[in-house]
Amino acid sequence: MELEHYKIILDHLIPAKEGLALELQGGDILRIIDEQGQQVSDLVAFNKDNLKEHFSATQTNKLNAHLNLKEGDFLFSTDCKKFFQITQLTNKQAHYNFIFSPCGDADNYQRFPEKPKGETCLGILQRVLKKYEIDWRDMLEPFSIGLNLDIKKDWTIETKHPLTKAGDFVELKTLISCIVGITACPQDRNMCNGGKLKPIRVKLYRLK
Repeated sequence: MELEHYKIILDHLIPAKEGLALELQGGDILRIIDEQGQQVSDLVAFNKDNLKEHFSATQTNKLNAHLNLKEGDFLFSTDCKKFFQITQLTNKQAHYNFIFSPCGDADNYQRFPEKPKGETCLGILQRVLKKYEIDWRDMLEPFSIGLNLDIKKDWTIETKHPLTKAGDFVELKTLISCIVGITACPQDRNMCNGGKLKPIRVKLYRLK
């Protein structure tokens, strides 16, 4: 998307295993950039005027009629409202989906019982969104940026290393005023982040 009529109001590097909360206006452009490659980010979003309305995996998958999203697709809420439109994907081979919940202590224990506790996307989102008093149960349907899930012929799912390269980004146009939480995913128990935890850069553009 051409940004000549926009000014940049935020350029922030989220360190590995950390997160960021932002308040966005309709018309804002949000770029989420994989600085080093093969790093996943989870994004959750809430209607600023009604925090019980949030991203919906089931509505987004159903209304776009495919699992991995493409340029031009919309990200829908629980009320079927369009929160964002994907305006640019620099790496169309990478995966952008609503298939998995954010990693949390409970599911990590079920999936990796032999591994010690550590930071989780759900924990990060709870921390950065704490002042909004959002129930953690409303954070369970993130837009997973770069998460490479291989759905096999027998319908089992394997998490593989991301297909993103350094500098790849997804660009989203904000369609309503909303509150978002963004993570630099800390999952190190599988190949979710290619075996190394890395930062995520966030840029926010607003009309001049």
